[in-house]
Amino acid sequence: MQRSWRILITTTSLTILIIVSFCVGVWAAPAVRGVVGAPDVGSPGVGQQFQVFWQVWNIVMENYVDRSKINAQQMTYGAIRGMLMTLDDPGHTRFLTSADYTDQENHLQGRFTGIGVVLTVRNGDVTVQEVYPDSPASQAGMQIGDVIVAINGKPAGGMASDAAARAMSGPRGSSVQLDVRHAGETTTRSLTLIRSDIHLTSVRWQMLPGTSIADIAISEFNQGTTQSVRTALTSAKTQGATGYVLDVRNDPGGLLDESVSVSSLFLKSGKVLIQRDAKGHDQIFTVLPGAADTSDPVTVLINGGTASAAEIFAAAIRDNRRGQLVGSKTDGTGTVLSTYRLLDGSALLLGTAEWLTPNGQSIWKEGISPDINVALPAGVPLATPTTLNFPTNGDQVLANSDVVLVRAVQLLQAAEGATGR
Repeated sequence: MQRSWRILITTTSLTILIIVSFCVGVWAAPAVRGVVGAPDVGSPGVGQQFQVFWQVWNIVMENYVDRSKINAQQMTYGAIRGMLMTLDDPGHTRFLTSADYTDQENHLQGRFTGIGVVLTVRNGDVTVQEVYPDSPASQAGMQIGDVIVAINGKPAGGMASDAAARAMSGPRGSSVQLDVRHAGETTTRSLTLIRSDIHLTSVRWQMLPGTSIADIAISEFNQGTTQSVRTALTSAKTQGATGYVLDVRNDPGGLLDESVSVSSLFLKSGKVLIQRDAKGHDQIFTVLPGAADTSDPVTVLINGGTASAAEIFAAAIRDNRRGQLVGSKTDGTGTVLSTYRLLDGSALLLGTAEWLTPNGQSIWKEGISPDINVALPAGVPLATPTTLNFPTNGDQVLANSDVVLVRAVQLLQAAEGATGR
């Protein structure tokens, strides 16, 4: 499976965020709990187990032969991570160092550091798939289709996209030297780019050429996603859109309230999700007022990288009979994270509730199955707005290698024909 890497730095399993390679998950308000204290060691069994822990700790401290490897913080953090692994909530419940926590907060607010390009590998070359507006890359004249010939003097030919991403990563204000060749050209130019803060938009859209269908891709449900989707819908309507592809493939999730409000843009009424806490109590999240479009046909594209908040959105559209899901089964990340700040600035992200679809289906470890199962062939990149392989003319729409997008378009065109549009 081919990967595209956001050099912000971001990715997501076909496109994972690499600056913070955590699954985003679902955050519920209030997102952060205060610093919590020590456990009640008087609880049955707790004191005895901690005696065993401290016994091992002391044995290691006093007797381990390689004294250079003894690091109290790393040992503590390792013990915490090991404890959380036993909860069987992989990729969701987790421990963050103080630096990780800061990165995660920036992530949810759409702030990153980098040069502002998305990379993919085409014919063995590291190729620019997307360039972010007003980024160092854009200001330096980098374009979609550019081939990265070398990174800091090291040849990039044959590199995997994740390796190229890591080679380009670095702190704000630092520099990276790239040798770049425009598509169709033979000459190479050398660029020195200074990494800077980049504000990532989570929503990108384009009209599919020769159709009245708008393709709206949501990369994450972070702060401002709802307004960005609403703006995209308004703009698309002015260009004649009467149907929508809503692409949440490789969307790792994000903020619960954004997922609920984005879902509500397309629904008249009903449930968005059911949240069940550790004591079995259910909280129902209903559709919010202020819908933007509740009648034009929609399809939602999903895959194995669709997780958490994105799964909430997809299930809400399906269960409320608003549109069909096309693609492959989603990730099945179904716990709501509460954030507990710890004494040294680190944080515990703990699954404190699970969520169910409006029809009561558990998504945790089960995922959401598509209404129409279409597998993307191995090595074929997703065609999403502003990317290198997005259709540029009407002939490319139904001939695109992204067969999931093609099937969605066919469904929408059939729906429009049935309604006489």
